[in-house]
Amino acid sequence: MNSLEALAIAVVVGLAYLARRIGGDPQLERPIVLGPIVGLILGDLQTGVVVGGTLELIFIGAAAFGGTAPPNVAIGTAVGTAFAITTGQGVETALLAAVPAAVVGTFFELFAKGSCSVLVHRADVAAATGQSPGVTSTIWIGNSIHFLAYAVPTFLALNFGADVVQSVTDALSGDVENALKTAAAILPAVGFGILLSVLYSKALFPLFLAGFAVAAYTDFTVIGVALLTVTLVMVVLRPSHASQPAPVTVGSGGTDAAPERSRATAAPEERREVRQLVWRSMLLQASFNYERFQNMGFWWMMRPVLDREYPSKEERAAAYSRHLVYFNTHPWAVGPIAGIVASMEKRRAQGDHLDDEAINSVKVGLMAPLAGIGDSLVFGTLRPVMSGLCAALAISGNVAAPLIFFFGLLVVQLLLRYYGVAAGYYQGTKFFERLAPAQVDRLKLGATVVGLTVVGALVASLLPLSTPLTYHRGETEISLQESLDQVLPGLLPLAATLVVFFLVRRRVSPTWVLIGAAVVGLVAGYFGVLA
Repeated sequence: MNSLEALAIAVVVGLAYLARRIGGDPQLERPIVLGPIVGLILGDLQTGVVVGGTLELIFIGAAAFGGTAPPNVAIGTAVGTAFAITTGQGVETALLAAVPAAVVGTFFELFAKGSCSVLVHRADVAAATGQSPGVTSTIWIGNSIHFLAYAVPTFLALNFGADVVQSVTDALSGDVENALKTAAAILPAVGFGILLSVLYSKALFPLFLAGFAVAAYTDFTVIGVALLTVTLVMVVLRPSHASQPAPVTVGSGGTDAAPERSRATAAPEERREVRQLVWRSMLLQASFNYERFQNMGFWWMMRPVLDREYPSKEERAAAYSRHLVYFNTHPWAVGPIAGIVASMEKRRAQGDHLDDEAINSVKVGLMAPLAGIGDSLVFGTLRPVMSGLCAALAISGNVAAPLIFFFGLLVVQLLLRYYGVAAGYYQGTKFFERLAPAQVDRLKLGATVVGLTVVGALVASLLPLSTPLTYHRGETEISLQESLDQVLPGLLPLAATLVVFFLVRRRVSPTWVLIGAAVVGLVAGYFGVLA
């Protein structure tokens, strides 16, 4: 790998991360997407697809819930895939490089978010004068920091770490090679265990075991288990017409924050405004920072509305400052808030008595519930299910897997954004009043059922962990693995996943669990305990 290839991969990694900040979080950072892109750059798409699918399983539970910084899957994937291709050693070398790179890479994201916290006050000063260019330039400085926080360490690792990795892989043989292969087999248990802890429900937990049993005892694939579960959920949890909606309280601003309208009766300029809000909502996480999280992205989203409605410098400055306060919700679920707040700002500019408290109460009252719904349905269920299904295809070398994953989630995201903004803009909080709590609960229940069942199937199907140990009964040598399979096929993968699940539930850091699992795999593989 030459310096030009290393630079190209570094730029791709930086842009993939930047897409989370200014592109609506389209999941370009995920291994199943980024691995094949690295493979294309290095001229080996097939290895990129396989390595990307394998790493996707390891990091399947990695998600930035509430602004946290999980292992840096983008840097880890790029480094691991590149070295797997250039050394010709495949998945084992990918893991040798990817896991440490992902753990160390976390600190670069923390640095970016911390640096952008300083920029928040620069934006405040610019907003107080009612001059949008000052806030805008601050946002793009922050975005540049986020880009460099991923691109620079990736380039350094690829350009200066290649010789070290090559030397290590050249020395691999015998027991050491077995150790790496065992670590490769056990690490996906970390992803499955973390995901299981996210989906955990005491009442529904047996569904995880049911999914495991179906995949372990039958010829059902992961996709087959998923389709069967989705079908059953659609039949059993079919909405009841008897469900009645209940009002939703969104804060001290009341529940009639905007009069109800419809798209059919809206003026052309209102429909344009909705579309504009949808596209600008893609930058909700621009210049993300640890002081006010998504505040600058929310300002960016609202700026055209504020500029149109408040022509005077003083009113515009007040409006700018009003929307630079703390804000944080799920990036795909911000639509209703954006629509309602835009509608309220228009009414305020037209003379309605809506003070700062009324507008902020809507934002504060809705951002937490929508964050919870988005995290549980998107990052906790939809994306992991898509990850597992597509990773199963990718590991078999199917180049369609990353395309199915990327475009499938992209369609869902755009639909959520458009209909969310439109509902908030045209209906105001009456949209939430029409949502029966039972309907929301039914949706979350169905998603959890599918998620738990699919995770169980993934453990049984894609965690190739076994033991080569034998024991003697008289003069007969008996395989321990065969004995375990008679008790329960896939017992070791199940046990490994449940151990990770237990540790995460006990609040052990997922990063430490990942490191611990790698060490256990290396030691157990080296001494021939696991294979």
